[in-house]
Amino acid sequence: MSAVPTARNLSRKRRLLLPLTVLLCAAGLLLWLHHRAGLSPYTGQPSDQFLCTADADWYPLDTEQITFHVSNIGGYAGELDKPCLEIQKGGVWYSVPPTDQTGETANLLYVSPGTSDSFDFSLVPYRASLPPGQYRAVFGLHGSREFFSWEFVLE
Repeated sequence: MSAVPTARNLSRKRRLLLPLTVLLCAAGLLLWLHHRAGLSPYTGQPSDQFLCTADADWYPLDTEQITFHVSNIGGYAGELDKPCLEIQKGGVWYSVPPTDQTGETANLLYVSPGTSDSFDFSLVPYRASLPPGQYRAVFGLHGSREFFSWEFVLE
């Protein structure tokens, strides 16, 4: 008689374990897909220490270069990462990897506090993967998660 309740308990545990296992596998798959999709590492509010502008916020799809004007209006005295390109899909920003590697060697930029500078950003290395849409060039504050950006449309 004691074997019947034990078999029932084991059967209940199996019924609970199977959906839990499926749920964990699905969560793992979603996490892997989320990571693989190239979601932007830059989230939250941009830094208020920099002002970034460009000559326009709309460019034709065949634009080869955009010049960004960066002003250090705060006290940040560190280096900036070269800008990376991101595309917005469904309200979420995704990294756009370059399809061609460029010959540029400088990976860091610098704008002293209280000064401004301009940087040319080439779209040529991304040419093969640029559908029309909302984009942003993101400058990371080197060694931190802070950033600033300029949003623009390519059509």
